[in-house]
Amino acid sequence: MWTLVVCLLALTQISAEVTVKVGDFTFPLEVVKKLKDVVDSTRDTDNRAQSDDVASYKGICSSRALSELQDLCDTNQPDLIAETLHELELVADNFDECEVCAFAACSGC
Repeated sequence: MWTLVVCLLALTQISAEVTVKVGDFTFPLEVVKKLKDVVDSTRDTDNRAQSDDVASYKGICSSRALSELQDLCDTNQPDLIAETLHELELVADNFDECEVCAFAACSGC
């Protein structure tokens, strides 16, 4: 009986996860929040980094904290990577709104 309860709770948690879809890529909202932390720390250490600068995303793609972005980074399309990460940053800046699905890119609320 307890096993069934635990399984149902786990299923509920998984199905309730908010996801963010940008283009062909889908990411959990928690990954988008981690992305914001990494981007913010990168900007703190390098004031010259701009959010739309393709070069600034190389560090993001190599970050072990963001392994969930590997499929995107593996596309080897710098413009697509930069555009997608920029869109994710926009969501991350307002993730509270995403949690209630105010953004079209968010689902699973």
